[in-house]
Amino acid sequence: MNTKLAAALLLIPMALAAQEAPASAQRRAVAPPVVVTLKFAGGTMAQFVAAVREDQTRANIVLATGARDASVPPMVLKSAGLEQALEGACMAAEADFDVRVKEFRGAGEPVYSIIAYKNKVPTQMAGVNPNSAQQRVFSLNDLTAERSSGMKTIRVATILSAIELSMSDEKVPPRIRFHEDSGLLLVRGTYSQTQVVEQTLGTLIRDQDKEEQRYLRRKSRETTEQREREHQASQGSQGGGRNPK
Repeated sequence: MNTKLAAALLLIPMALAAQEAPASAQRRAVAPPVVVTLKFAGGTMAQFVAAVREDQTRANIVLATGARDASVPPMVLKSAGLEQALEGACMAAEADFDVRVKEFRGAGEPVYSIIAYKNKVPTQMAGVNPNSAQQRVFSLNDLTAERSSGMKTIRVATILSAIELSMSDEKVPPRIRFHEDSGLLLVRGTYSQTQVVEQTLGTLIRDQDKEEQRYLRRKSRETTEQREREHQASQGSQGGGRNPK
């Protein structure tokens, strides 16, 4: 076989591989973030979600049945991030329950679930004396157990310190005991005191959920930036390896 012809045949697979590499890198490119621009006249949460979906077909939103009828006020959104738009609507929603949004990330586009939570801090029950003795049992596992995201959890000492601070004005503080093996907190005090403990734990859980969402967004951003750097490095090495004509 002619030497020049053999060399040309060997170069063909190399050229094809060089053409496929940019296409493969392009397929791995991260899609731009979903932003929302709309004018909402006010209505139910179900109507608001429908308006967001109409504006952005890429928006993956799961709306719990219990949150559908929450009242959302009129608003105007201009190039707002999807998560910020949903969080703003949930915070402003009026209902007899708490409305929250939670983000779930994976290999594809993120999914946002809008959930209704029963109000854990009810007004004083009719006929209940706020100074009547009560014993309540709370689980701290939601706060102290290891999370799948890898985010750092809250220490038991931090939780107990927050409860102690919330009771600093009480002349007779409640009796609080923690059972380490089960993660249960036993509180004996007045009705009002046990309600304060419940408020404190609920606030800590909500804050930790929000911190976890920020942590996941930061990790996702770092992963995206790393992929972009690897893509640029790959493009640079391919360009540098080309022989001039």
